[in-house]
Amino acid sequence: MSDARVSGLQVACKLLELGAQLVEQRYRRDHSDVSDDAVRAHVRAWWLDRPGAPDGDAVGRRCDVDVGG
Repeated sequence: MSDARVSGLQVACKLLELGAQLVEQRYRRDHSDVSDDAVRAHVRAWWLDRPGAPDGDAVGRRCDVDVGG
């Protein structure tokens, strides 16, 4: 994989992790009395239940993409 692709993938993964951290922080702010287990459950539900998540994380028509080798 080219350096640009690797770099882009690394940035995408970091942004994904940042998004999960933001969801966690917001939930903690809005629900200050919940346990760590409840926060983890909420973040897990966010990962699994976002619109489009089961079909590739996008709303709309599904399409398969060949990224090459």
